[in-house]
Formats: sequence, C-alpha cells, structure tokens
Amino acid sequence: MIDNELRENRGKKEKQRIDMNKRYIALAGIILTLAVVLATAGCKSTDFVIVDKNADGTEIELETGQKLAIKLEGNPTTGYVWEIKNGCALLRQLDESAFEPESDLIGAPGTQTLVFEVVKTGNETLELAYNRPWEEDTPPAKTFSIKLKVD
Repeated sequence: MIDNELRENRGKKEKQRIDMNKRYIALAGIILTLAVVLATAGCKSTDFVIVDKNADGTEIELETGQKLAIKLEGNPTTGYVWEIKNGCALLRQLDESAFEPESDLIGAPGTQTLVFEVVKTGNETLELAYNRPWEEDTPPAKTFSIKLKVD
C-alpha cells in the first residue's frame, strides 16, 4: 500500500515536472517571437530590391539607403560584361559585379549581378551596356535601362 502511494506521488510529481517544462518551452517561444518582432521593428521588408531583365524599360521607386541588385544574363568568358553606360548620380556601385555560372562547364553562361546603394533622391535613368570594355567604338551587344524614382 505504501508502495502504491509512493508510485502515485512520483507519478504526480513527474506529471507536474512535465507540465512545468511545457510552460517553460511555451514561455521561451513567446520571448523569442517578441525578440524577433522587436529586432525587426525598424526594418523595411524592401531594404534590398532585386530586378532582372524583365525590369528593362520600367520605372522603379526606391528610397535612399536601399540596395538595388540587377541580375542579368551574361558570359564574361567571351569578354562581354555589363557596365554602367553613363554615370548615375543616385547610385553608388558596391564592389565588383559578381558572376554565377549556370553550370560547372568552363565558359558556361550565367548571371552577372551588379549591386548598388541608393545615395541620393531624384529621378534618373540607369543605363547598362553589355559590351567588351576594350571595344570603345563598337555598339553594345545588349542594353538594359530602368528609370529610378528616389524619394
């Protein structure tokens, strides 16, 4: 009889311990969710704008401080690269452009990404040219342009 009472008490204590653990886990989840909400409260979901060839000829609205990434098809092994055709006072290019080949084959085409930071308000057209930089008198093989409206 005493053994039964001891087993019942142990069972109750074990159940209470499990219930407390569940409460701690739930509380930790609430705290974590609250921390994420507070940490991202001042962030815009559009801090980084990514466009591709489908944005050619369109207008996009940006804000100062935002980053703009332009992803275009290219193949630098042919000597062709995407470059800014005429300067753009609203943007500052960050680092060199990056190239990601679509396969592991040598000379494979892929995507060239140019990343800019919006540094000034105004309206301007960003024009890119796909050319060989040393062929100055040759028209570009492709062009890309977007109208920028920065508030």
